[in-house]
Amino acid sequence: MISMTAFGHCSYNDDDIRLHLNIKSVNSRYLEFSINLPVILQQYEPFIISEIKQKVKRGHIDVNVQIQSKYLNDVNNYLKNVKEINLLCKKNKIKTVLQLSDLIASVKNINLDSLLNEDINNDKIKNILGTCLNNSLTLLVEEKEREGLATYNDLVKSINVFSHSLDFISGYSEQIEETVTQNLTTKIKNYIEIEKMDTNTLLTEVGIMVNRLTINEEVQRLKTHVNHFKNLIDSPEPVGKRLDFLCQEMLREVNTIASKTQIIDVTLQIITLKDCLENIREQTRNIE
Repeated sequence: MISMTAFGHCSYNDDDIRLHLNIKSVNSRYLEFSINLPVILQQYEPFIISEIKQKVKRGHIDVNVQIQSKYLNDVNNYLKNVKEINLLCKKNKIKTVLQLSDLIASVKNINLDSLLNEDINNDKIKNILGTCLNNSLTLLVEEKEREGLATYNDLVKSINVFSHSLDFISGYSEQIEETVTQNLTTKIKNYIEIEKMDTNTLLTEVGIMVNRLTINEEVQRLKTHVNHFKNLIDSPEPVGKRLDFLCQEMLREVNTIASKTQIIDVTLQIITLKDCLENIREQTRNIE
């Protein structure tokens, strides 16, 4: 079982490049991405998404990358100077637009290609980015697994409490059926004496009403759902959505039982069932 909430990070530093990558995962119904990259790294966004999809199946993934290098610092400084010169020209109504290449060309032994150094550094930057991404994903997945194990233990405790309360209610099924049958029979006998109606017809109606008012079917369906739930949480596959849907079905059955019974002990156990399901649904919203 894997949690959707986790965090991972990695940094790289040498004489030329410093890169820091953060990756964070939070709850989401689907696999979604928010990638924040410097301009020089935006071409690698598909690569980043592809790597993440191999290890994450569900959740909102935030990736933030920061990079610094002596080449980029030089370019940024020249861009700043170009901007300041153009603002000064505009202020003084001088009709000229200075480009980065113009300023670099005025400096001896420096050209734009050497500053960006694309042919030399693109492969290096991609390798550094890939290494940091893989290291961050490793930390992310490890934390997701730790959180998933804690969630699994909580789910096991909750479903065991649910099963115990359900067994208690199941013990009242026959009593509920007998009570309903007895009450209806008494009322109908009195009605027969007054209205002088056909006994067989009214007893058939009693049988139909008893079937509608007893909880045997709901209890049996809930027991089936509990077994299915236990199988799902032991599955290695992502089961978050299926567990959420299953909890909705279980809640419908519990509400049906609540509407049929008037026994106080059963009502108290129904409150426990609903509390367990609420806790379980909160937990399942945080797993893949």
